[in-house]
Amino acid sequence: MREVLFIHGGPGLNSEPEKRLLSSHLKEFKTHFWNEPSELRGQKISTNAYQDWLNSIKKMQPENSILIANSFGSLGALHLIEQEIKLKKIVFLSPTIQLHQVFLKMIELAIFDFQKRNDDKANEIQKLKNTISSFYDSSMQKALDLTFQDPDLFPHYWQNYKILGEWGAILGEQEFQFDFQSQKAVLNNLKDKFTELPSLKSNARVTVIYGENDPVWLDSNISLFQSMFKDIKFHKFEDCGHFPHLENKELFIKVIEQDF
Repeated sequence: MREVLFIHGGPGLNSEPEKRLLSSHLKEFKTHFWNEPSELRGQKISTNAYQDWLNSIKKMQPENSILIANSFGSLGALHLIEQEIKLKKIVFLSPTIQLHQVFLKMIELAIFDFQKRNDDKANEIQKLKNTISSFYDSSMQKALDLTFQDPDLFPHYWQNYKILGEWGAILGEQEFQFDFQSQKAVLNNLKDKFTELPSLKSNARVTVIYGENDPVWLDSNISLFQSMFKDIKFHKFEDCGHFPHLENKELFIKVIEQDF
């Protein structure tokens, strides 16, 4: 039986929603769902949080599986290859490898939402955005703190609000809540130690899946991935946002089965 290792996005998230909502569709695969280190699950967070993040994936021997790297997890997959983990089969799912630009898009969404509400946070975030000079500097951190207070932020990522409700309910459970402490530790370590996007030439077989309505998708991802991988396919899912694997589970499984 083919093995699959699912790496969630974030940082600050976990794979529990996918484990519950996808497992029944992955019956033809032996699937492992990875969760990042979190104090919510009894693990300590260090100042090397992003490298710890990578090391915890390495322990699951990702080179022996079809690696599904979701959102921020896609950047982790690139760094695993850079650290000489010989990944052979990779699904980059709604990849957010250009994180600076992704965060700016999120911040712009929050400004738009707060303006609709006539909320002063819109002006506050805009002023912070205007002073951002580098990835995850103090202005970006403050802007993101306010961005995550936007109650309408995550609905932008979805087309199917019923599945959004199921996803959100799982993340509402204490053990699986969004871990902002982990998020900040991972991003600070990333900012300090992993300043450049990996420059890779990999022989891995790669599939990239993204939703046509993903608000943080960047078309420039296509040429970036093509520069890193020769054996690569792209699939754009219609009527899907940032979570195409949950909004169109049947097509997601079909693509994996066909491409691998």
